[in-house]
Amino acid sequence: MKLFSDTNNQAGITLVELIVSIVVIAVAVSGVLLAVQFTTRHSADPMIRQQAVAIADAYMEEILLKRYTNPEGGETVGPETGETRPVFDDVYDYNSTISNEQPKDQNDDPMPGLDNYRVDVRVENSTSLGPGGGLNQSAKITVTVIHESADVKFVLTGYKAKY
Repeated sequence: MKLFSDTNNQAGITLVELIVSIVVIAVAVSGVLLAVQFTTRHSADPMIRQQAVAIADAYMEEILLKRYTNPEGGETVGPETGETRPVFDDVYDYNSTISNEQPKDQNDDPMPGLDNYRVDVRVENSTSLGPGGGLNQSAKITVTVIHESADVKFVLTGYKAKY
């Protein structure tokens, strides 16, 4: 009969098991931290893109609400006469008058908080609209919005037809 039970059976972990578990946990935590860092770094991009879309949409809506050609005939208002946006009366008045400028409202007043954005508007004749490209009296309007520091560029294209 033994007075003492077998003391060689110990419950616990060895040093090798401890080191392996630390390595596994470290790899898992570093993967999670990389994902968090990536998400944090790119979390502002969707907001910047959405603002660029909203700016381009506002410009496009303003332009599409104008007539196709000058209502008085000839060009009495626009970049040739030095007029500004509040008096523009047709879509062609916008061509090249808005080039790499800070976003402004329809009264030509700067929009606060949008200093890092730049807007460019181009209006050109288009012959590719309609069945078989047969509609000759149409204008292709391209509004480009760029955010200077976030590497965001949004291009919105629309058409205005003479009808």
